[in-house]
Amino acid sequence: SKRGWKVESGNKDEKSVRATTLPTWRSPGEIVGIQIYAAGDAQSVVKIYSKPLFTAMDFGKNAMNVVEMAKEIEDAGQVHHYLKMEP
Repeated sequence: SKRGWKVESGNKDEKSVRATTLPTWRSPGEIVGIQIYAAGDAQSVVKIYSKPLFTAMDFGKNAMNVVEMAKEIEDAGQVHHYLKMEP
């Protein structure tokens, strides 16, 4: 990925993806993932999580990961929406 995240696993049945991040001065790396749940007709809820690989201290890195992932999902949704628009 452009953020240097490496996808470790994906499960279509569980609608989940898990990735790891590169180490930084803030953290030795994190596990970042998403889980998608149905929330009614044509609606979904996306749970985003980030946790440190080896330590409890992350200097805000996990919160940054969640915000970055949410932005990526939002951007991908907008692109998908525009590609499906009728002329």
